[in-house]
Amino acid sequence: MPEDTEALPEGDMKSMLRSRFVELKDVYADLLGKGAAKLSMEDIAARADGAGIYGSADAEDEDWPSDEPDLEPVFLVMHDSDADRPVDSVCLSLVPVAHPWQAIQRLGFGGYNECPSPALLAALFREWHSSYGAVPAVITSDVIECFVARPPQTEAQAWKLAVEHWLTCEDVVSQETQSVRNLAKGLWRAPTWYFWWD
Repeated sequence: MPEDTEALPEGDMKSMLRSRFVELKDVYADLLGKGAAKLSMEDIAARADGAGIYGSADAEDEDWPSDEPDLEPVFLVMHDSDADRPVDSVCLSLVPVAHPWQAIQRLGFGGYNECPSPALLAALFREWHSSYGAVPAVITSDVIECFVARPPQTEAQAWKLAVEHWLTCEDVVSQETQSVRNLAKGLWRAPTWYFWWD
């Protein structure tokens, strides 16, 4: 990597996402109610869902899926949803890095709108690569999609991961799934992940 590349943050996911967590807590303080300052990331996400911040407050009452999810990897940006077929063409790029998560920083992806800095994103994906085998496979101007070798297998694992995704990319919840719980359901055993920063 170039010498002027910012050093990646160290620590666990909670410490790396702390500033984003505090920011969301401040933004939604009135809706989250008293005692929000002392709650964990998971508790705040549950309160956000319960308050219906992003959509229906009923989301947390829905049962966890009992059917196996579709395990066929599909990258959304490579599919023309209007024509219901793959896009006509894509550009491929070889990025010289030792680890797949380093491509994010090498390409300088991030640091705009609500998107974390390239260094923070790379550090988060480093941890997800270690825990889940997540590999950034598709990177556009505002989207990262991953292939995931070891997706979460339990509801608790999927919930923890959904909270991390929510803090990394609030748009996926606010403009897509409408609740952190719905995001967790979509991440359960899923072979691909989708991030989009508007």
